[in-house]
Amino acid sequence: MSFFGETPAQLISDYQSTFTYTCTFLGAVSLLTWEYIVTFDREVHLVWGRKTTGATVLFLLNRYVMFVQFIIQLPFSFLISTSVRSSALQHSSSDFSVYQGCLVLNRVLAVFSIAPYFIWAAFSSLRAFAMSERNTPIALLVLLLSLVPTGYNIYDFSRDVPINLPPPIFCIPTFPSLSASFIDRLLLRRWTVATRICLIVADGLVIAVTWLRTYRFARTAARHHVRAGIIRLLLRDGTIYFVILLILNLLHIAVKITQQTNFITTFEEPLTSIMISRFLLNLREVDSAAPSSVGEDGGEAGDEEGMGTLRFVTSVVGPLGEPLDHSFVDDDVEEITEEVEEAQGS
Repeated sequence: MSFFGETPAQLISDYQSTFTYTCTFLGAVSLLTWEYIVTFDREVHLVWGRKTTGATVLFLLNRYVMFVQFIIQLPFSFLISTSVRSSALQHSSSDFSVYQGCLVLNRVLAVFSIAPYFIWAAFSSLRAFAMSERNTPIALLVLLLSLVPTGYNIYDFSRDVPINLPPPIFCIPTFPSLSASFIDRLLLRRWTVATRICLIVADGLVIAVTWLRTYRFARTAARHHVRAGIIRLLLRDGTIYFVILLILNLLHIAVKITQQTNFITTFEEPLTSIMISRFLLNLREVDSAAPSSVGEDGGEAGDEEGMGTLRFVTSVVGPLGEPLDHSFVDDDVEEITEEVEEAQGS
């Protein structure tokens, strides 16, 4: 039996790759499901029980688009059509056809696979905007860099030709070893590395503007003789989250360069979704614990200074520019912030 002129060795390699991918996919599904279970009570309390803001929409999209993507992907582990299975076992490669159900599943999966990158780009851009004191050029640069993988993914998905094959491969976008010539695979690797470098630069910019704001905070704290350790400040400003995202992209590049088959994205994408969901939940927790000085219309009850920023942060992205609360790690983080604010007001 030979599919598309493949040798037995190539078939064995394809089956092994499919088995490995299936295992990693089920592991990623388990990880995401576990995350939803352990944080669902916080979601109900901090998201569903409060007024809807831009941050709420961002959180829900980030949390559930990935979950829907995995649900759509589950049928790919089963044969779509038994008739195609029979012809696959009995006829030559010319008898293979793109089954309509497989085609529809692949197109829907493509949409839900690309959508998270738009969400993550918006998140990084809005965080950069909030932390850089409404610096639009920086926010736009972060947005454009974060969208580079999205453009490439759209192009890549447009080239897919879904096909239904015998077990254990079943319905797939393209047959693994049919990714054409060595030159095509080399170009694919280079494009993948280039898109990840763009994401790394975007994450680096968010970290840079965050550190600049943290530096100003630390300088103010030192001026008023308030002790603020570096670990506490990194937890406070959310740097840890973006450093982890940056490391995930570095790992993606490293694996792509050293290995022909890259299954790290199977875990990278749900981990990215989890990190951003935790980040937004933490911000909502801080916001819910703080006394509100904002009216129902999104306006400030106090003076007019800084009203634009406050309306943006509150009505559009919620507390996206606020410090984080890691009291479960260090109870002094909140005390440091309060001491600095009191010192500034005195």
